[in-house]
Amino acid sequence: MRILPRTACFVLLLSFFQTAQASSPFDTVRVLFEQYHFPEAETALREVIKAEPTNAAAYHYLARAILARMTHERPTKEEAEARAKDALQWIARATELEPNNAAYRRDFGMSQITGVTSLKKGRKTIEQALVLDPKDADAHEFLALLYSAPWIMAVTLDPTNHWAASDLAKLKS
Repeated sequence: MRILPRTACFVLLLSFFQTAQASSPFDTVRVLFEQYHFPEAETALREVIKAEPTNAAAYHYLARAILARMTHERPTKEEAEARAKDALQWIARATELEPNNAAYRRDFGMSQITGVTSLKKGRKTIEQALVLDPKDADAHEFLALLYSAPWIMAVTLDPTNHWAASDLAKLKS
């Protein structure tokens, strides 16, 4: 299973509230997130979904709550895989309900990348999100992380690998 770099996880968390609705059940979720009460946020969002089964935002935020909890709690590999699969099903439902929502599609791609689907499918989904919203900075950052990962690993494994170092420098510029 691939685990997202900490920076990618924090970007997910920071962008969590960009599409939240004011004066809604999401205000409670926002407070729970700020206080790192991720299990309670999950419970609140599951209640919203029960009451409003077509509320795409609730599915989206539930997936994010699951991923945030996973990042915060450092579960075992098996628990992380189970949570990643759980998050994937929720964000897939949000994307199904609102297929043209760039944020949902971006996060669906990120969920695919966490290990339950594939890097290739996740990258394609994030690229689709960029078609919907070419100015989505988070999607651009996620793609940059994806494209730079092999070079970072190559330089880490062999600091004298000038080709990898040169390619990584080009990606960063």
